[in-house]
Amino acid sequence: MACFEDLAKRGFPYPNRVLMTFIGGSKMYLGDLSTGDTDYYGVFVEPLDKIIGLDKFEHFVTSTNKSNETKNEKDDNDTALYGLRRWAELASKGNPTVLSFLFAPTTFKHDLWSEFTNKP
Repeated sequence: MACFEDLAKRGFPYPNRVLMTFIGGSKMYLGDLSTGDTDYYGVFVEPLDKIIGLDKFEHFVTSTNKSNETKNEKDDNDTALYGLRRWAELASKGNPTVLSFLFAPTTFKHDLWSEFTNKP
């Protein structure tokens, strides 16, 4: 991920709680790299008040696409971050999107992420 400060500027309230990030989408699968946007995915640890309280914060999605068009431009960045509990729930159900988090090369990895992937 470019930087965690950028996430905070884009409205993500927990940039210091990110466990891992990676580049997904067409760039991960070696699609059309010349025209595709960059898709970032990641996992964060929710604060305790979100875990045990009534208010949830299960995921965060944002895009730098400022146009009204649905198609992204080359320099656009899309970000999807999942809370650890939501990620684990989807992974336990075999969701292919979140299972890819276990195998994708990371752009950022906290030491704790190795506990989930069994990879140093």
